[in-house]
Amino acid sequence: MITPAQQHWQNVMAQRAGRANEGVDHAARTAHEEVLYRLRLAQARLKGVQARSAKAAIKKELLPDFSGWIEGTLEADGGQQDEVIATLMVWAIDCGD
Repeated sequence: MITPAQQHWQNVMAQRAGRANEGVDHAARTAHEEVLYRLRLAQARLKGVQARSAKAAIKKELLPDFSGWIEGTLEADGGQQDEVIATLMVWAIDCGD
């Protein structure tokens, strides 16, 4: 679980990443890289599990950790492609969320 402060930070960084035009904001890029890294760790954890039902349970457990990023990206409404959001949308479908 993440703290409310971490969730707020993810939210703000996702909004900044969504608003960035041509120049890449270093803080937003770093935030995106951090979230992407956490996503990669979660995916590595899922690779060790074979049962789909067990994977769905793990995904349901992990999704709240990314809620700040999801909310911030949607609020920013930047329309940019985001691998993290795409993956988390699939996870939400997988776990019936």
